[in-house]
Amino acid sequence: MTTFVRRVAPFLGVAGLMLGFGLEQRVPPATGDMWFHLRLGEEFLNGWSIRHPGHLGRLDSADWVPTQWLSQVAMAWGADRGGPVAVVWATGVVLILLVLGTYVVCRDVAAPLPAAIAVTLGMFAASPGFSARPQVLSYVFLMATAAAWLRMARDGRPRYWLIPIAWAWPMCHGLWPVGLSVSVAAFAAVAIERNVPLSSRLRMGGVVAASFVVSGLTPIGLDAYATLFVAGSRREYFAEWGAPDFTSPATAVLAVMIIVVVAAGLRRRPVPWTEVAITTLAIAWSLYSLRTTVVGSLLLTPILAATLGRLAPASEPVRRHERLALLALAFASSMSIAMHLHDQPSRPVVPQWVDAQLDALPADTKVLNDWDSGSYFVYRHPDLSWAMHGYGDVFTDPEIRRNYDLRNLMAGWEAELRELDVDVALLDPDSPLGYVLEQVEGWDVQQSDSRFAIMFPPRST
Repeated sequence: MTTFVRRVAPFLGVAGLMLGFGLEQRVPPATGDMWFHLRLGEEFLNGWSIRHPGHLGRLDSADWVPTQWLSQVAMAWGADRGGPVAVVWATGVVLILLVLGTYVVCRDVAAPLPAAIAVTLGMFAASPGFSARPQVLSYVFLMATAAAWLRMARDGRPRYWLIPIAWAWPMCHGLWPVGLSVSVAAFAAVAIERNVPLSSRLRMGGVVAASFVVSGLTPIGLDAYATLFVAGSRREYFAEWGAPDFTSPATAVLAVMIIVVVAAGLRRRPVPWTEVAITTLAIAWSLYSLRTTVVGSLLLTPILAATLGRLAPASEPVRRHERLALLALAFASSMSIAMHLHDQPSRPVVPQWVDAQLDALPADTKVLNDWDSGSYFVYRHPDLSWAMHGYGDVFTDPEIRRNYDLRNLMAGWEAELRELDVDVALLDPDSPLGYVLEQVEGWDVQQSDSRFAIMFPPRST
């Protein structure tokens, strides 16, 4: 192969990935989850207790544990100083670092071309999770953890810096158990393979044990472990925790990655136990839920790079000049994103009349709203009590069920609406609930457009 194909083309490909994922970031619409993270971050900045956080209004009452409070505080701090666009830029920078770090991990086991191919496929498969949410930090921590264990399996040197990562992760995002699962699986593989001295294996075991301990030493304490059982009980209400759909483009690419890695592994003898462990874990997380297909994609990426690397000529490890070039590229990409966002016209998230009407409502007004757009309104109008939004932790199971029944007009929704006793509704007039309230129940529409209608309950006679 020519030098261009072996070295220049992969470098350009990685550059395109960095810039592309960064430039894709936009200030999200009203349905974007970024908004309620900003609201929660503001509450923590303004005095909420981390051990005993408050509620977002009168219509949510769960006893809940904050699983990403540190990220939310950082997001709110950034938004206070640079507006929501600053949070979007920071997200783009984190994604650039994720691409860069993943490529370096893949270069550790493969030449530039197979490494770039693996990163391209892996990033595309993981791309549904790339948005302005704390979860992007989980992806960086995940790749750091996987990279550390792949290195430890080869050189036998424990990476003690995994312990502070295990401590910080539960404060940044709720996917921290994934990191522990990687450590357990990889350590089991190292123990079975016995390619490193016993003393090194014992120290690695100490890293795993310490990671479990420090995960419970954050400000929320052992309650962090209690949150592991919350998401599973609510899977039917949140699509991202439902079963993965392998007919979508991203998950179809993930399926191809799995097939290639497994087929190559079955033909090769022997396969390193660490690769077997991480591959098995990646497949398990890929099948667990739609949300964790991103986890599976990222874990499989270095394994796919190693698989493809066996088909390409051997290459020397990443040299200093290559690292410097990649860092310069990452810096240039982050500056390009900043300029791109600066040049973007500032558009209102919702029509201005909607915010104006809501600003005129008395504080603590109870508002029946659409589930999807509740994220923005919880942030923009914190003095109102909103019935629905996507941050399910603050709702009890009956409250989530109530919202689900109302949105879908399930049996008994009328009684649940009467019990909710809202003062006003802000709904999509074409949604089932919006249509029925206006056309059947006789709610009075004060103002509306194609997206929103503000309506009041009919007066009792």
